[in-house]
Amino acid sequence: MWFGTMDGLNKYDGYQFKIYRTKQNNKKSLPNNQIKSLYEDPHGELWIGTMGGGLARYDRDNDSFEHVIKPQIGNNSIDVSVNAILEDSKGNFWIGTYTDLYSMDKKTGRLTRYQFRDTKGRTITAVVTSIFEDNRRNLWVGTENGLILFNKETQRSTYFTSTGARGALSNNKINVITQHGDGYLWVGTYGGLNRFDYHTNTFTA
Repeated sequence: MWFGTMDGLNKYDGYQFKIYRTKQNNKKSLPNNQIKSLYEDPHGELWIGTMGGGLARYDRDNDSFEHVIKPQIGNNSIDVSVNAILEDSKGNFWIGTYTDLYSMDKKTGRLTRYQFRDTKGRTITAVVTSIFEDNRRNLWVGTENGLILFNKETQRSTYFTSTGARGALSNNKINVITQHGDGYLWVGTYGGLNRFDYHTNTFTA
């Protein structure tokens, strides 16, 4: 079992804990002690998103870490606080940061940036908090400013926000997104749990 904390990564093997922390001058240690996200992909690879230290992959054979996305300076720099990680059904690897959504080629580490736009085509900066693919292969992105249904082909965004009206989200700050066997999409927010109905495009709090 793995636990991400604000002071390192914890592994529990059923008997004892082992704590991983960043070590000065050790390029194979954890890049940052503040863990923002943990994700095991369909191939069994463990990925660790950190606060300001980028993205790391756990090397199970050597019990060490590979720094996949590193803090950089200049035109190639990105926000290296990785809040959310997901590999979708087509093998696309998604990363959510404090400013944008990215896809990453796992072999090369090359990043592609996706920006969210409103109905008028204006770019919106959103803190990504969660990423989820439903059983219809829709990509949902939770942010601190609402829920986004992101079309991977057209790169268009459909926004769902808290408006106070019946059928709207109870709160714009999204914590988690999942789907139950009943087919409904469930969205955890700061204002409680919301159930999304695909037929009506509305939420029930």
